[in-house]
Amino acid sequence: MLKRIFIYLASVLLVALLVIGYSWLEMRKERAKARKSAEAMIAELTAQKEAIDSLGDVDLNTADLNLAILEEKLHQPALRQSGAHSTTMLGWACADTSCAISASFGTPFGQEIPSTATPVALAVRKPFSWVTHSFAIDGLHVGSTVEEIEKTCEKRGYGMSLGMNRIACDEGWSVGWAELNGRVDVLLFANEKLLRDIKSRIVSPSQGSVHHRDAK
Repeated sequence: MLKRIFIYLASVLLVALLVIGYSWLEMRKERAKARKSAEAMIAELTAQKEAIDSLGDVDLNTADLNLAILEEKLHQPALRQSGAHSTTMLGWACADTSCAISASFGTPFGQEIPSTATPVALAVRKPFSWVTHSFAIDGLHVGSTVEEIEKTCEKRGYGMSLGMNRIACDEGWSVGWAELNGRVDVLLFANEKLLRDIKSRIVSPSQGSVHHRDAK
């Protein structure tokens, strides 16, 4: 009887040790993955920070913005890839495919973008709050408060709300933002007229096919 009890207890203990050992190994694997992920993210953000700092102080205006000015101020783009709705996206201050600055043009991917082309949209992300140089578009900075963004656009004669987290800030341009801990983490400038033109080109062919079917 005692022998059976001893064997039973030993078996239970062995199973418990195996479960604990397995859980410990899985935990170490998860911690290692999390550490590698954090290290990769820090390396990416550091690379973007250094790339932005290398540009010096940059001040852009949507009123006269085009590819030539972007390349003059930001140099050659580090990334070029296909964007949504037959557009081409260019990126600066990049780490792999993640860029702190990106612009989309209404030129299909693979075609040459004219130097005079105005971007359809321009997005700016600040990788670190301690980037040493100033990067502004229409006087707006990533890292500002929402109130500061709104006041700057109002001083320019704009500021009308265009929806949630989006206001007018220049003739034909809107600016939207994502907020994190009371500070604007991302700024997204959109050329409303060009966006409407692209949407109309997308909608028109489908409407034409519908009319053609109805005619039959």
